[in-house]
Amino acid sequence: GPVDMGWTFITPFTLSSGGAFALLAFGLAFMALSWAATGINFIVTVHHKRAPGMGFFDMPILSWSLYLTGYILTLAGLVFGIIILYLASAKAGGKGLFAAGSNPLDWQNYFWFVTTPAAFFALLPAAGVISEVIVGISRKALSGYRTVVGSFIFLTGMSFLSWGVQMVGKGQPEAQSFSYVALALLTVIPVALITYSWLATLYRGSIACAAPTTFVVAFLLCGGIGAVMGLFLSSLSVGNYLANTMFSTAHAHYVMMGGVMTAFLAGLHFWWPKMTGRMYNNLTGRMSGFLYLIGLNLAFFPQIIMGAKGAPAGSYLADPSLAGLQKLSGLGMVVLAVGLVIMVFNLVRSMINGPVAVANPWGATTLEWQAASPPSEENFAEEPVGGAPYNF
Repeated sequence: GPVDMGWTFITPFTLSSGGAFALLAFGLAFMALSWAATGINFIVTVHHKRAPGMGFFDMPILSWSLYLTGYILTLAGLVFGIIILYLASAKAGGKGLFAAGSNPLDWQNYFWFVTTPAAFFALLPAAGVISEVIVGISRKALSGYRTVVGSFIFLTGMSFLSWGVQMVGKGQPEAQSFSYVALALLTVIPVALITYSWLATLYRGSIACAAPTTFVVAFLLCGGIGAVMGLFLSSLSVGNYLANTMFSTAHAHYVMMGGVMTAFLAGLHFWWPKMTGRMYNNLTGRMSGFLYLIGLNLAFFPQIIMGAKGAPAGSYLADPSLAGLQKLSGLGMVVLAVGLVIMVFNLVRSMINGPVAVANPWGATTLEWQAASPPSEENFAEEPVGGAPYNF
């Protein structure tokens, strides 16, 4: 039967709930191993497969983001695999670290220790993609390259130090909550530095009026809203109230949909000519990007208001006075879906009868643009030589 304890597997409820938990635990353990294997792959690739002449500070920002994500994936994957097996053992045998009678907060601390970095191993590559797209569409070297790399390294470390923010308002001692909130607020500094680098790169750049640019604008707007919402949730007083409301739901969607997903779509449109050798209709791509941006904010901004009014997260029962906001949110999801459908249609149509793309439509300088479009097997006819990644 279905597993019915929720996605956070809170103890002791998980120990007494029904469903095929053993099968789920088996699958999650393998998923955790896949995290670790992927992380090791990224790390080894960067250490042993860089082009001749490419030092660590000659790598594109996307390569740096994937390299640092490799460490997060490896550590989080190994720990997650271990604790899910411990939980399965407690459920099957009634003994162990998470067995009945143990502190319920023990599981939550371990769980958030490995799943908080999960947000970072989505966000770091997204920030790397956006950095590359901004450089490409503005035809200008990334401003503050080493500052961005240092900020990424700092965020990698903070991904494992700030999990306690997830426990604010859930029974955690106040002194611990204060410490974790203080650590979490430190992440504002690297995020601000990275954002400043992006804006400085765009400033006076020769910006292409193209589909990737639309998604970059969507990312900066929606990601910015998500970052500001994070400050509210990281506040002890306000966060204690908002943590279990639709405000936290909207925050998660602004981060994952407005941030990670939008970065993916920006990168997809940016590298599509290189991947397929075909060019999509730029006007249609920009229109789909604007519909996606409008729909996303129509869908999730009303949830911010509902959360501020106390509407609980994860409940299908709603205050009748909030019905209008709920309908507006539903309309936003429809607009967002229409934008995605138009985008998929545009990309698929380009593969069928789109014009042949030039080798480097953006004038970008990283090594992948030296390969054919689409790349041949092994990417390059001859081994490329590394150097400064953004030498415009």
